Amino acid sequence: MIGNYNFSYIFLFLTIIFVVAAKQGEYVSVQFLNGYAIEKSDDCKYDWLIFQDGPFFFSPIIKRLCGESDSMAPINSTGRYMRMWFRTDDFIQLRGFVLHPQYIPIPSKYMKLFAEYSVK
Repeated sequence: MIGNYNFSYIFLFLTIIFVVAAKQGEYVSVQFLNGYAIEKSDDCKYDWLIFQDGPFFFSPIIKRLCGESDSMAPINSTGRYMRMWFRTDDFIQLRGFVLHPQYIPIPSKYMKLFAEYSVK
C-alpha cells in the first residue's frame, strides 16, 4: 500500500494540484475509498476533481467529477503519470474523498506501445 490521500472540506477556496508518478513500466490506478462527496453543479463549475492522463496542465482529461457516489471503478492512466486537480469554492462543503493510488505493471505485450508515448 502506497498511502491514501484524504481530502475533506476543511478549507475554503482550496486548489490542490499534484502528480502521481509510477516507475517506468507501470501505470497509475486510483481508487476511491468509500466513494466521494463534492459539491454538485452544472458542468462541475464550483467544486471539482479532475484526473488527467499525464503530468502537465494540458494533459488529456480522463475524468471530471463532482456530486456524490458511494462507489466507483478505478481511474487509470495510460502511462506512468496521473495529474489530479481538486478545487473548492466558499459555498457548500461536503465530506470530500479519500484516494488510494496503486502502481500497476504494464503487461509486457503493451510495453513497446507505452514506452513510445511515455513522458521521460
